[in-house]
Amino acid sequence: IAIKILSSQVDYRYDETTRIFEEVQLPEAIIQECLNLAKQTNLLFCGIDLIELNNKYYILEINPSPGYVFFEEHFEQKKISHALMEALIE
Repeated sequence: IAIKILSSQVDYRYDETTRIFEEVQLPEAIIQECLNLAKQTNLLFCGIDLIELNNKYYILEINPSPGYVFFEEHFEQKKISHALMEALIE
């Protein structure tokens, strides 16, 4: 589940101009790279922060304990929570 945030700062949480939170579809190659990184770090659930500059993606960090509730506050559907619950049930 990828969420796009437009901000003038690298850390959008401290940027008063942060204005867009929207779900986006990442390119398949980026999705696969994120899945590979999660697998390599043995993380079944993680947050991967990316930044896109000039149509290139850069990984900023892999967070083993992401604060996903922050993002879900901007959406009616709680897709991250639902995906996490489904994974735990499996």
